[in-house]
Amino acid sequence: MRALVRNNRGMLALVVAVVAIVGIGYAVLGANNQLSIAVERVSETTPADLLVDIPSGYGALPTDSKQPLLADDLVVRVGEVIRIVNNDRQTHFVGPYVVAAGETLQQRFVRAGSLTASCSVHPSGKLTLTVLTANP
Repeated sequence: MRALVRNNRGMLALVVAVVAIVGIGYAVLGANNQLSIAVERVSETTPADLLVDIPSGYGALPTDSKQPLLADDLVVRVGEVIRIVNNDRQTHFVGPYVVAAGETLQQRFVRAGSLTASCSVHPSGKLTLTVLTANP
């Protein structure tokens, strides 16, 4: 019986992992199923051009009472850095990014492009991210 329970837990973990990977892939890929922007990780000491600060308790708010933490059509330039600080107790999707509770994500945009993905920090539930070429 214990082996059956252990096997069922392992199978459940596998199913959850597959669903998470598929969900992340869907969030990151554009409508044509090709990644349309590129980023690189940078040090947390690198100054951010765009800061998204998710407050504690934000995820528990009813959707109709949430204030948007960023525009649903976000335009940035190659070379700019985004920092997303998740002070909430739940994981949030911010366009192509998945930021776990209590985590900080910081990345620099390295290639122009655009994508539309789910966004749990905007009442519309989606974010269109456009990365333009760097200023001359």
